Amino acid sequence: ECRGCNGVLAIESCETGDAWVVRVRDNGAGLPAGRADGTDGRKGPRAAKPPSKGAGIGLDNVRTRLALECAGALSISSTSEGTTVALSIPKKAVAR
Repeated sequence: ECRGCNGVLAIESCETGDAWVVRVRDNGAGLPAGRADGTDGRKGPRAAKPPSKGAGIGLDNVRTRLALECAGALSISSTSEGTTVALSIPKKAVAR
């Protein structure tokens, strides 16, 4: 049950000259400072036991897979008024 929820999630896609772009946007509180890149802020190998909430491993994984599989990219922008995640998939990668 959701009480007093005013959350909005928007998903949009578009075609640019050389890529397809998918954007997911919300109107939440944004990511904490230092985490706007979607990672947990740690450098080097991850600790043996990742934090229990919001480790950022999923976004790191998506970013890595996009780059390896199709030279795609994931970008994140976040303010106190919400977060936008954009996935860009080059058209040339899909044409293989």
